[in-house]
Amino acid sequence: MNKKIIVLSEIVVVFIALIDLLLNIKYNDFFFVLKILAIVPLLVIPRYIEKKLKMNISYLFKYIYVIYVFLSYYLGIIHKFYLTVFIFDKLVHLYFGIVLAIITEEIVYKKIIKNKKMFFALAILVNLSISTIWEIFEFAIDKIAGSDMQRVGTGVNDTMTDIILAFVGLLVYIVVKILNKKDK
Repeated sequence: MNKKIIVLSEIVVVFIALIDLLLNIKYNDFFFVLKILAIVPLLVIPRYIEKKLKMNISYLFKYIYVIYVFLSYYLGIIHKFYLTVFIFDKLVHLYFGIVLAIITEEIVYKKIIKNKKMFFALAILVNLSISTIWEIFEFAIDKIAGSDMQRVGTGVNDTMTDIILAFVGLLVYIVVKILNKKDK
């Protein structure tokens, strides 16, 4: 994985979004335009973090992040895949668990804690904490806006399934890491 692949993937996502914008501009939907334009700042977040924290973020993480933005934001929010594609929300939560594991590894394991057991414990805590905070955010938005992001009556099943899927994503990442270490 190198910088050219990352830049190319970002360009592809922005290009797709701009084509989408041009095809839909006739509808005069200002909110749609804002959502499309928000893709660029979202894609810049890893570079901003690198500069602010004076650290190097791996190309693997940057690539996985671009895919996450495309899936969750472009397809999920802009094109309403969360509402129209049956298991899309669940797949994104599973993928998010993997993203959280990589973030934990990038920021904590490589920079602060070199102990593998501590990394695994911390990865679990970070994963469950952020997944729970996200579900609280979904719940709060539903209550404030009178919406139903969770698309269910009480949301308890959806919330627990989302947290569990993020945790399973973390476990998948950890197993892959362990198996990769054994192969080397």
